[in-house]
Amino acid sequence: MKKFTEKQLYEIISKTLRNGVILFIVISFLSYLFKDPQIHKFILDIAIMILISTPIMRIIILAIGFYKLGDKKYSFYSFVILVLLFLGLFIKK
Repeated sequence: MKKFTEKQLYEIISKTLRNGVILFIVISFLSYLFKDPQIHKFILDIAIMILISTPIMRIIILAIGFYKLGDKKYSFYSFVILVLLFLGLFIKK
């Protein structure tokens, strides 16, 4: 079994970010094919959710990747950032 390397982790992260943005762009342009404003808005909302979830996926991949590399400290930091991000999303004043 091949050993998981830091270079592989960074390649996975860069592909995730790039594919998230490309998917956002494609879905955004596809939404303009629909004349119904409700469908257009719904598809744009999906595209925006994809764009918002892309950095969240990056943090999840970093936490798992650092854990697989044996770097428990940075895996823990990534997990803490993820928890703080979700707390910021769900806690309202």
